[in-house]
Amino acid sequence: MITVLRFTASWCAPCKMLAPIMEGMAQEFPGVVFEIVDVDGNPDLAQHFKVRSVPTVVICKDDVPVKTIVGAQPKKVYLEALEEIA
Repeated sequence: MITVLRFTASWCAPCKMLAPIMEGMAQEFPGVVFEIVDVDGNPDLAQHFKVRSVPTVVICKDDVPVKTIVGAQPKKVYLEALEEIA
């Protein structure tokens, strides 16, 4: 199973720019679980995944982190990462 964890914060402008990209990808990849993690509400989880800035996207396969993408990137970057992992 592939899980995409999007670490975000309500005050983060790049996070807001990334949101529609991730929402669209969730529609394109129904077999992938997309989760939103607010770093202010879940600091322990953010620390566990070594998140130092937002947005950060961590892609896990079978509950093991395999790819971390920091910053708001073009959709192509996330698509290529998913295709590489799947």
